[in-house]
Amino acid sequence: MAGVAELAKLKWTERSYTKKPVKRRSEMANERIKFGMTAKDLLIAMSGGNPGALGVCVQILEKSEQVDPDALLGGLGVLMSLDTLKIYEHRIWMLYKDVCGHDLVKMLAVLRAHQLGGLAGVNNQTLNHAIDNRGAGIDLDAVVTAVKERLSNFQLEPVTT
Repeated sequence: MAGVAELAKLKWTERSYTKKPVKRRSEMANERIKFGMTAKDLLIAMSGGNPGALGVCVQILEKSEQVDPDALLGGLGVLMSLDTLKIYEHRIWMLYKDVCGHDLVKMLAVLRAHQLGGLAGVNNQTLNHAIDNRGAGIDLDAVVTAVKERLSNFQLEPVTT
């Protein structure tokens, strides 16, 4: 009989266990946000010194709870989503400016649509395509409608800057 440590390294299939190494979090990703970072460190890590991205990240931290009160970690959760999606520096600015038309509510809706399982077709591929092609491939009205239908507390009013 295999020990507990060996069982942890096995992956379940319908027929039996097959040996497959388990990837630990440190092996799975190279995210920029690390445990113990200060807000300043987090903003620098995500924006990379890009002034547009820095401004967007600050807005996210300050205003996302007003827009999406159901989000578990507020603005930090949004920045963690961007980190997981590998959207940094100028690409944060491009998402905000080119894809979402300088509208933080729409940007938060796009990220939430992705998080909720690809609402209105927002997945990794369409999100990156939209960033690279000035919003092509994402219907913002459909995204906002889908998110609002799923999250009744999501606020559609633009947050003033």
